[in-house]
Amino acid sequence: MNQLKPLAIFLFFGMTLLSYSQKSKTKDGKDSNTSSYSKGIFYSLSDSKINTELNEIGVTFFRNKYIFLSNKKRRIIEATKGAPIKEPNNFMYVLNIDESGDLSFPLLFSQKLISENNQGSVGFSPDQKIIYFTKENAKDSNIYTLHKADFDEKNPDRWINLTELKVVPSAFSIETPCISPDGKKIYVASNIPGGYGGFDLYEAPILKDGSIGKLVNLGAKVNTSTDEKYPFLSSDNKHLYYSSKGHANLGGFDVFRSSYKNGEFSRAVNLGKSFNSESDEIAFAMGTKTTGYVTTNRKQKDNFDILKFEAKKQNNTQQTYTVVKEQSKAALPNVVVVVKNEFNKMVAVLKTDANGKIKFNLEPLSEYTIAINTAGYEAYNMQISLDDENIDFNLKKIK
Repeated sequence: MNQLKPLAIFLFFGMTLLSYSQKSKTKDGKDSNTSSYSKGIFYSLSDSKINTELNEIGVTFFRNKYIFLSNKKRRIIEATKGAPIKEPNNFMYVLNIDESGDLSFPLLFSQKLISENNQGSVGFSPDQKIIYFTKENAKDSNIYTLHKADFDEKNPDRWINLTELKVVPSAFSIETPCISPDGKKIYVASNIPGGYGGFDLYEAPILKDGSIGKLVNLGAKVNTSTDEKYPFLSSDNKHLYYSSKGHANLGGFDVFRSSYKNGEFSRAVNLGKSFNSESDEIAFAMGTKTTGYVTTNRKQKDNFDILKFEAKKQNNTQQTYTVVKEQSKAALPNVVVVVKNEFNKMVAVLKTDANGKIKFNLEPLSEYTIAINTAGYEAYNMQISLDDENIDFNLKKIK
């Protein structure tokens, strides 16, 4: 579709950010043990063809389009001349996506949702009939408030029933909303008291009337003493991607992934040095299982650009492990090893060779559980990932 009339513009929206003048810095050591750098996957990043000397901040997808925030002049395509980069006034725009992932033809998203202050990120219901959006508080630029609206194609305004949602106390901010693919939960960042420090990620149920239930902190495996923002749920609802200034970090905001299993999110895994940098990486959004967009200021600290990415699985996903006796370290041949993935699904049943070794391929960013039950030895269980190398499985002999 190469034409976008004003009627169509009202259909689009987005999902991501608001505090982006962050300085890069390394993380304190106490958070490092909750994260690891990924292996077995390489991210190819390239320009999205939409970046200018002003800020372009990605949001999310809608109806084969892409939404972004920018301090361009309202109602026109051209960038605002002489706009201060450090103090942008952001509004949402909608973009075409071509077959190569390049972005083009920015048009204002919605006249109805514009305010006199910065627009923030948005999320929407699976049927695309409800939008949850944030905007800057007119009295305090450090605070963003959450709102919702209904889509009515027959109404000239398109977005109707605009309502502020009182989810957090007025002295605190609620930002970067994301709706789960099943439409049952909303994920947000907030600096309300009782968290781990800075902005934490929270989840809350979306009630039948569209209101938001009680916020629940996602816990210490996701949140740190610094900031976590920009949640993005995978289409299967199994993985949470988000930006954090904590954990094992290269600097600034890095993008991490946590898996949802057994009713909670697992430890954060850094997407790695091919994706993250010493600067900020925010607003991660996947359009397919291997492609998407991320926003970064790696070229210039005070200027954010949108990059497209492609995830490429590497060939170094096979690992070798040895089953040994705990005391003597002697290898144990013909031992059965059961391998389950992070969602407790059996993926392999292996038997050690004459040297006590097994070999198998592991998926990047994922954790596995090793279970060994063999005669004469205590039951053995251990969690491993592709990042773990040269590990022995030490079996303790039954006395």
